[in-house]
Amino acid sequence: MLTCSITGKRLQKDKPKIAVIGDSFARGIAGELVHNLGSTFEVIGHVKPGLGIKITDSVNQEVSTLMKKNVVVVWDAANDIAKNETNKALSYITNFVNLREHTNVLLVGVPTRFDLSTTSCVNREVNSYNRKLNKQMKQFEHVKLIDSKLQRDYFTKHGMHMKLSGKEIMAQRIAELIKETFSKKKTSTIPLHWKQDIDKRTVPTWICDTRSSTDGTAGNMQENQSLSIECDNENTTLNRDNPKDATLLNSASDGGVNKVILPK
Repeated sequence: MLTCSITGKRLQKDKPKIAVIGDSFARGIAGELVHNLGSTFEVIGHVKPGLGIKITDSVNQEVSTLMKKNVVVVWDAANDIAKNETNKALSYITNFVNLREHTNVLLVGVPTRFDLSTTSCVNREVNSYNRKLNKQMKQFEHVKLIDSKLQRDYFTKHGMHMKLSGKEIMAQRIAELIKETFSKKKTSTIPLHWKQDIDKRTVPTWICDTRSSTDGTAGNMQENQSLSIECDNENTTLNRDNPKDATLLNSASDGGVNKVILPK
């Protein structure tokens, strides 16, 4: 019974961790991810409404322990854009990503605010931020972006926050990208074939002893002589008068061991 208990703890510890960081938009996403991913992953949520992208500073200690088999999901910056601090938000997120090269980072774009007109200065800044974020993150291989565009029906009446149905869709998008990230890591290895499969596809080769006889008095190799090659307990004689055999003989070096492909 004691062994089973220890094994269970080890399995729990070895689960890939998903850390969700964000403001009010990220509230409830961690729970939805548990529903979509099941017990395969350990999901942790760090949500602080109104704090803005600076929330990444408050969770540095928790996130710094995550490695390649883990994922950090960041969904924030909406408040920073509303305060006309788009460039500051981009600087914060870029610095955060630079420090997280040892783990996978998923960045969720800022959604449109339906409590304002589509031509409002805030929504123009939202579009600008998402474009700049997409362009700036292309240099990082460990970073992927998630589109947060949804129809008006998935937002509350006041138009700023998402309904539960909207968060369910966003959680599905995040979960699909997480699964895709880990499936690529599993299939990146090169499969090895069984020996009999390799033998069927390759041309038979032999390692042959190409030591030729020499003239004992002159000490030089006799010209136009036949070269006897012993391969796998089977004697094969090659003659220089035969064009095909001459090609093989010319490739053999004095007293060495060469890899010779015998003609069919």
